[in-house]
Amino acid sequence: MTDKIIVDEHIEKSLDYVRKIYKEASVIIEALKSGEKIPATKLAIEVAKNYGMSGPQLYPTILFLLKDYPGVKQKRGVQGGIWKL
Repeated sequence: MTDKIIVDEHIEKSLDYVRKIYKEASVIIEALKSGEKIPATKLAIEVAKNYGMSGPQLYPTILFLLKDYPGVKQKRGVQGGIWKL
């Protein structure tokens, strides 16, 4: 049986890693001017470059950050993206 402390430490390390990704994505989102947009796929690609991942690999994780993100509106589809309010 795995030691609970070891598992808890692993979870904390994993959360720290995801937190770095979210902070990096937030910096890009916050840099947008009012009315400006960035496609979520492009955001994922930009952030993924720094983590040895592809945009499609990181995209599902980025979606958790985008849900109810303050100060932005999200629109799906070809004309969609993350719009800074």
